[in-house]
Amino acid sequence: MRKKIDNPHIVEEYKVGNTLIRIASNCYEGKTHEDGEKVMEKIAQIALREWAAAEQNI
Repeated sequence: MRKKIDNPHIVEEYKVGNTLIRIASNCYEGKTHEDGEKVMEKIAQIALREWAAAEQNI
């Protein structure tokens, strides 16, 4: 379950199909660069897995 950020500071926003992706800088407060890299790797793995599944359903 993700932690709710009361006042996110949105620094980037992407739209992929019907999915809206917002990147908030304050969700990384108190974290190291390596922590951020781990999060981005996890996001990439999830996205690629979902993309591959969607490709099979076409």
